[in-house]
Amino acid sequence: MVSLFFLGVFAQNPTMSRDVTAQPEVGQILFAVAAAFGVAAFVVKRFLDLSYLWPAVTSALVLALAQVTYYRAGTIQRFAETCPAPFFPHSIFAILPVQLVALGTLGSVIGYWMAVRYDWWKKHETA
Repeated sequence: MVSLFFLGVFAQNPTMSRDVTAQPEVGQILFAVAAAFGVAAFVVKRFLDLSYLWPAVTSALVLALAQVTYYRAGTIQRFAETCPAPFFPHSIFAILPVQLVALGTLGSVIGYWMAVRYDWWKKHETA
């Protein structure tokens, strides 16, 4: 759930109206997915002391969770009738599943490593 929130925050293009999100650029998608899962893995390691595999595995489930959360039949019908293809009800739908899984796993490993290094730094800084 943390990943879904940060994906929505990081992967945004200027909106045309309150309910319409344009497709983000590829570089922004790369950063958003890696950073969102990095933050999630950092939180999972630092506060729950679990492996990086938990956020990495959930990278495959984020799209399904987003569909349950944001897809509604009326919204999809309205978008199909009124908006061109590069507009989405939420910016997460502009991200390809292969980008979510590949970059989500990479971000999870980086976030986990940062949490381990933070714990090491905290331990040796106070000593």
